[in-house]
Amino acid sequence: MIGRREFLRNSMMGAGALVFARSAPYMFGADSPADSRIEILLNEPLGTISSDIYGHFVEHLGGVVYDGIWVGENSKVPNINGIRKELIDDMKKIKAPVVRYPGGCFADSYDWQDGIGPADKRPRRTNFWAGVESASGPANHKYESNRFGTNEFVQFCKLIGAEPYLAANVRSLNAKDFYRYDYDVILLDYRGFGKSTGKRGEKEMLNDMQFIYEKLKEQYKEDHLIIYGRSMGSGFASKLAADNRPRYLILDAPYYSFRKVVERLLPILPIRLVLRFNLRTDKWMNAVKCHTYIIHGTKDRLIPISHSEKLQKINPRMITLIRIHGGHHNDLPSFDEYHNFIRDILKY
Repeated sequence: MIGRREFLRNSMMGAGALVFARSAPYMFGADSPADSRIEILLNEPLGTISSDIYGHFVEHLGGVVYDGIWVGENSKVPNINGIRKELIDDMKKIKAPVVRYPGGCFADSYDWQDGIGPADKRPRRTNFWAGVESASGPANHKYESNRFGTNEFVQFCKLIGAEPYLAANVRSLNAKDFYRYDYDVILLDYRGFGKSTGKRGEKEMLNDMQFIYEKLKEQYKEDHLIIYGRSMGSGFASKLAADNRPRYLILDAPYYSFRKVVERLLPILPIRLVLRFNLRTDKWMNAVKCHTYIIHGTKDRLIPISHSEKLQKINPRMITLIRIHGGHHNDLPSFDEYHNFIRDILKY
């Protein structure tokens, strides 16, 4: 379950650093001389280091997989069942103990079932990294054919003598729920996090969302766009929907206002010192013109379902509240009802 500090990291970062910087001398005795030393015990064994920590990973980024690992059975490049032979030989020399697949960010939306079965029957997906590929880049760097999938990865590991380590669906948002109904999915990193740069601020981050939305409208009809916001992201999603005309707005475990969440979790601290974001979901929902679906767990202790119940009362005709009975803040994708509701929203 997500901790309070993790959830409030963005709102508290500036003030929190100030508070702890001031209290550090008193907490750690900065006035007393430091006693620092390093002991090196040359002849004392401490234990065996597991070889598993020296592994590698494979990600569908650029030419790593296609043209790198996978060249195809009919390629003129020497290969073993489509896998580049030179790479197999070199990996054998390295003796990699374990290889993780499908790497980093690509795993956020990867469904291992896409990569099994007959190759010509596998679904074609938009690659997570499609947006960073150059316009002149090959199509298989932007659109995932799953020609190299779960089956081929396991075969690759067998050929080089490594243990396979499979990672999939690592984000709380199961993007595969959207992919399986032929939606393209754009997942954003907040500025200052992941691969995004820039100084964090509510105004700047809201502008970022609008910029991406405008870019999407250049490629898709606006009434085909669906905005999804989860937890802290629900406030940004609500503002984006209020300023535009998407098809639907989906909010997963949203808050009535971010201020109310902070006041509940940190009742003894002065709100003006710790709050960096106001994120008035309650205010913006009044201006949302599309139908809104709210999904919330009945046992959510971080953001109680009462927040969603208050949001629904703003416009009961245009806001549908879906309760996941027994659901907490971070486990809704483990409930079949969650996926069934997402399916119904996307298909109809």
